[in-house]
Amino acid sequence: MNSINTPDKQQLSSGLELLQQPVLPLISMVQFFFLTGEFSTVAEVIDEMPSPIETAYTTYDQPQELLRRHHQTLKLLESLRITKVQVTHGANQPCHLIQDFPWL
Repeated sequence: MNSINTPDKQQLSSGLELLQQPVLPLISMVQFFFLTGEFSTVAEVIDEMPSPIETAYTTYDQPQELLRRHHQTLKLLESLRITKVQVTHGANQPCHLIQDFPWL
């Protein structure tokens, strides 16, 4: 058999280790907490993650450490944050959509 097409055991074992603790569930948690919570940065979310975290498929003993490896990528979520604005009308009065715009 050609050795070019046959992965060695080290490559296979490294891949199996990654599959035993997939990072996507943790990333999804960070995304959810950041976009729906009162966090200013993704780093704050990561710092607040408890240890351990158990899912249906695995237990993450050190989720913060695992997530910090992906911090630069997760930081892109910060550009998605929508700044809360207050809609006003007239003399800088708050706009109450239901009362002020009954057709909505």
